Amino acid sequence: MAHSYPRVHTPGKGGAHDGSGHRDSGNRTAVRAAGYQPAPLAAGPGRDANSVGAPIVDRGSAKVRDPRMILIVCNNHLMPTLGEALNQRSDLQKRVAQLGERLRGNVLIQEGDQPAEAPEELLAELGRACDELETLVARINKTNAATTLPSGGTVTEALARRDVLMLRGSALRSAIKEASGRGGLFGRYSRSEIRMVRQVDISALQVQTDALAKARRELDAEIQRHNWMTNLIE
Repeated sequence: MAHSYPRVHTPGKGGAHDGSGHRDSGNRTAVRAAGYQPAPLAAGPGRDANSVGAPIVDRGSAKVRDPRMILIVCNNHLMPTLGEALNQRSDLQKRVAQLGERLRGNVLIQEGDQPAEAPEELLAELGRACDELETLVARINKTNAATTLPSGGTVTEALARRDVLMLRGSALRSAIKEASGRGGLFGRYSRSEIRMVRQVDISALQVQTDALAKARRELDAEIQRHNWMTNLIE
């Protein structure tokens, strides 16, 4: 016999869940029902035709709704994750750059010609995009400063450490390249016949470089996991 599941709608989003775990639209709505049992369309033992879809239990001669029924609807559509916000920031930065190029191409034209796009409209659109970007960046920074990673420390501190690991590794790689002669000087003589002498242990520097690269990869992976599991703070 077919079963009917109660439908849960979120105002303004048009999405619905049918209690079986299926979703009508892309709206991110989580529905949890504790103690829920689907009811048949027709009346039957322990149920009546006026309460289709609601669990009914027998209490002696009376039929009442099961008090264990708990329905929780959680809509996080307006709460993007930090990872989504970072993608949006990237899109806005590209949009601002594109608007700047479009504006630059329409501020000066030959006499008698018409601009391809109205500079006033581009300026207004550029202003809106910059305002949106400023608000988003402030929320991202606020979230990073208020949340911590499993390994300890705030995300802001982790980002600073990741940047420094990258800078330090870059400096060591440049030193290794120069000391190994790939920079074009080692083993050659200058005009004054002074030989270039290596002053560092390349193997030791390479070990340090590899350790820095590994630490940066692990930290970056932890940050990325955090970004997709953390909601953006208002």
